[in-house]
Amino acid sequence: MFHLPLGFGLAIAQNVQAKDYFMNLSQQEQQEVIHRAKQLQSDKDMLNYIEYLAKQNNNSTI
Repeated sequence: MFHLPLGFGLAIAQNVQAKDYFMNLSQQEQQEVIHRAKQLQSDKDMLNYIEYLAKQNNNSTI
C-alpha cells in the first residue's frame, strides 16, 4: 500500500469516478499518479488533477 499525499487522499475520497479510476490502475500506474500528485503546488491544482482522473475513468467506460 502507498502513502497518499494528504490533499490527494482527501480529494480523491470525495470523487467516486476518480477513486474508481485510481483503484483500477496497476500498482505501477498508481505510483505514477501519486508521484504526479506530490508535484502539485496548490489545492486548485490538486482538484484539477482529481477532475482529470475522473474524466479518465469516464473515458475508459465508453
